[in-house]
Amino acid sequence: MKILEFIGKLLLLIGLATVFSMPFMLNTGNANLSLAGQDVALILAVFSMYGLFERRRGWKLGLGQRCGWVRFAEGAGLGIALISMVVLMIFVFGGARIMEARFTPTVLQSAWQTLILFLLVGLSEELMSRGYVQGLLRHRFNKWVAWSVSALVFALLHGFNPGVWSHGFPILNLILVGVLLSVYRDVSGGLWAPIGFHFTWNFFQGPVYGFKVSGLEMQSFLQIRSQGGTFLSGGVFGPEGSVACTVVLLAATSWLIWRERNTQTAVLS
Repeated sequence: MKILEFIGKLLLLIGLATVFSMPFMLNTGNANLSLAGQDVALILAVFSMYGLFERRRGWKLGLGQRCGWVRFAEGAGLGIALISMVVLMIFVFGGARIMEARFTPTVLQSAWQTLILFLLVGLSEELMSRGYVQGLLRHRFNKWVAWSVSALVFALLHGFNPGVWSHGFPILNLILVGVLLSVYRDVSGGLWAPIGFHFTWNFFQGPVYGFKVSGLEMQSFLQIRSQGGTFLSGGVFGPEGSVACTVVLLAATSWLIWRERNTQTAVLS
């Protein structure tokens, strides 16, 4: 019954998000505005589901933690550090090279628009995956179920992105980054650190370093050209489809799990 309840609520959440996003999906003239509208629709759907079904059950979405801006900054720093490690490994081992740097008014304007968009993406996807889905599963089951299922749901959210099924690493790394963010949500005590991580991970990957973000191409300060094997460069999916990303995510997640266990031990002692 618990599983059926979860599946039913997840389907209802997706249905609400689809209904709320329909007015924005009709606006095909501005891609960024349409995507931002869909993120707002997902946020509204999460708050609606939480208010209708979960508020009285006592578990929290994770937005109400004290000094959230500090946690956001911490997560943002970690996101920059990890995606920079991935990109550096790709460059060092010959998976890409820099063609030119561009700081034109057009690129700068696009960067500002993308910055706002990725803030909304980080907030909406973390609210759904780590806030609602992980919170509900943690309340009804345990942390291991919450971490694994929320990571799988997060990966499947990107199932229609260009190149996600082109080879094995894109979907694997989406699951791994989902696990990392799920553990990080528990380690940090709320959503603000994962939101900060999600934001800078995407923004530095695309507009700053010039790679595709989960298969999506955008204007950037650096113009790069992928080369070498697909498993190294990530191919059409970008760095998140590379073995370099796999290595970094596994190492970072192991560290976070170690932190989570040590935090629990300190509390119990």
